[in-house]
Amino acid sequence: MIAAAINYVADLAEAEGIKIVVNVSFGSGAPSPLIKEAIDYAISKGVIMVASAGNSGYDGMGWPGAFDEVISVGAGGWTEQWIGHPLFGVPGWDNPLWWLNDVPEKLNTEDYWGNNWQMYLEDFSSRPNEDLGQKSFHLDVTMPGASIVGPYKPYFSEAVGYYYLWGTSMASPQVAGIAAIVLEKYPHLNQYQMEFILKNAARGIPLACDGALVYDPWYGLYHFEWSGIDYGAGWLTADRAMARADVLARLGFRA
Repeated sequence: MIAAAINYVADLAEAEGIKIVVNVSFGSGAPSPLIKEAIDYAISKGVIMVASAGNSGYDGMGWPGAFDEVISVGAGGWTEQWIGHPLFGVPGWDNPLWWLNDVPEKLNTEDYWGNNWQMYLEDFSSRPNEDLGQKSFHLDVTMPGASIVGPYKPYFSEAVGYYYLWGTSMASPQVAGIAAIVLEKYPHLNQYQMEFILKNAARGIPLACDGALVYDPWYGLYHFEWSGIDYGAGWLTADRAMARADVLARLGFRA
């Protein structure tokens, strides 16, 4: 069913002469040749393929995110997302408050906790596992995937509202959105050019090498740790991606 869906999108892109970005927010512990064949077919028709890396931490990336052809995405967060929690003694705050402060323009500034960088990699975010044949370059970029507010409907309930969600499935759609913005201006870009642009842009914001101390309203203070290959090329932002695409376009970039 998944392969059929990807093939359908590929045929649609070719028949209509349109550019399509596909976000794949699922994963398997083993590669599927059928799905890989569909992904390769879609890429050959000009489709941009983005996938979540998975939520298994050091147990390894899931597939199709671990396929080299796919733009894979890890999940991180902002260290001050929950700075407004009543733990900090602000009168009248009976519930945790999310993203009360403005996000800084420069992420490499000291935060409330004393971290020297204001983002971190979630411990659930899947990273390359050599025992599974996964290499450092199989993970491409990292985006926010912690405490992401989105529509939420509990099981066995008619209530519909919003709730905080964690996962690389929260991060990969943001990369797909950035790819779509870049593609709108430069529709000639193919999968490999897009991956190059996004990874090149993300390298400008690497994560700190000494981890980060972060507050979580459910688990309290927690020190997140990671190594240099756990987050891909780095932290991706839309402005850097577009700026890198502009520079490469002026240079006549083709892949």
